[in-house]
Amino acid sequence: MPCSSRATFETSRGWGYAGVLAANVLASGTFVLPLPGLAVAFGAAAVLNPVLVALAGSTGSTLGEMAGYAAGASAHSTFGERMERSLWYGRVEGWLRRYGAVTIVALAATPTPLFDVAGFAAGSLAYPVRRFAAACWLGKTVKFMLVSLAGAWSIHTLADIFGP
Repeated sequence: MPCSSRATFETSRGWGYAGVLAANVLASGTFVLPLPGLAVAFGAAAVLNPVLVALAGSTGSTLGEMAGYAAGASAHSTFGERMERSLWYGRVEGWLRRYGAVTIVALAATPTPLFDVAGFAAGSLAYPVRRFAAACWLGKTVKFMLVSLAGAWSIHTLADIFGP
């Protein structure tokens, strides 16, 4: 039996929302190797409720980002020293000091690796963990909602265009 794109998307149904959550915990918990958490949400939204996919993805991603926050809070490592010397660290730290949660929401809502720097900086500045998590979740919910809705609306069309 030939494998089709639609069959591939249907396998996402078996993973469910827990799979989306777990994939995004892993994707956001890595510093060095970017993993495709948004792609999982995009594909899963084709066969699952896109709003629930967005909520699962943003929750998983927020949980994963706590690793960066924790690394920043205990920045006495070689990794911490390297992060603090990076080009973007000083800028992001300044934005956090000046704008706080707005910086976290804005960076979490955009698909940029700068959020790893923001999580690390928030931890090293002892930004309140609950406020960090809430702002992170809000921004990531916006991002995952857009990605999930785009996936739900377009994935079947893309499968039809690019074939079985």
